[in-house]
Amino acid sequence: MSDKTVPFFFDFSREVVIELSHGMTFGRNKDCDYTVVDHRVSGAHFKVILKDNEAYIVDLESSNKTKLNGNEVNPNTETKLSLKDKIRFGEQQFYYFNESIEDFVIPDITRTLTISNTADVVDEMIDLSNDYRGINLSISTNKKKSMLGDLKKSKALVGEHEQSLKNVLGEIEKRNSVSREYDSLMLKIKNSKEELSNANFVDKGTLSAECEKSNLSIRSLTESINNAQKQINAWKKEIELLQEKIEEAKRVEQIHKCLESDQLIERNLSKEVERFREMNLDNKKAELQKLIKSEFENYKTLQEEYSDSLKYKKNRLAS
Repeated sequence: MSDKTVPFFFDFSREVVIELSHGMTFGRNKDCDYTVVDHRVSGAHFKVILKDNEAYIVDLESSNKTKLNGNEVNPNTETKLSLKDKIRFGEQQFYYFNESIEDFVIPDITRTLTISNTADVVDEMIDLSNDYRGINLSISTNKKKSMLGDLKKSKALVGEHEQSLKNVLGEIEKRNSVSREYDSLMLKIKNSKEELSNANFVDKGTLSAECEKSNLSIRSLTESINNAQKQINAWKKEIELLQEKIEEAKRVEQIHKCLESDQLIERNLSKEVERFREMNLDNKKAELQKLIKSEFENYKTLQEEYSDSLKYKKNRLAS
């Protein structure tokens, strides 16, 4: 007996145990971690997320959805799994377990055993050392000697049928691709015919004549445009020269205005200068400075006399 528990699916279609790993993908594509042959299954149908000792399934926007216990799960959403939850996608049916694989007892199966060439389980199930309680291994015969041969023949026949189904599915995909291409081409042809019916041309000959006539008109108009463009360029050059003359005239005019304004200001300032000269301010300044100096010396003399008088009064009072 083993104590190691691991999360796993039991695939009832193939009678196999599928140990789960984080990010494991299931679908029809060969690059999926677990591939099934079922046209109802999308290329990448769903994946498994393992975290915190719990298992989750995430539907990868599959066409026919992933069902958990009969209910569709939301795409791109982690949905937690519980023990013995039934996961169904297409014709596939898985059950979720989390226990020791070595101690796992396959549940009762009341249907006829299905054998797949993608999982070699027949020989293992016939081995009496394995305990597959509840599984009905009878193949509708009482002859024990032919059981193994019948099983192998049945397994080979199932493999052939699965390969034939795979081939047919491939042909169906090719047919659908060709049909889509054909429908697209027919729509394109229909649109082209509708556009031609709405056009002003009756046939291809008229179309060629109109094209040649239009080309001649285009060449003539293009030549006229080129000649007109040359004339326009010459006129633009003349306009540029005239604009330069106008700019120069404006500049000279502005100089005249500035000169007239400066000359008017000069005349007014000249009168002011003459008036100040007549006032003889420098002489008045010297006379006032002389008076201030003289009066300041007189002020100092009076101040000393007053101070001496105060000292005299003080001495008399002290005596």
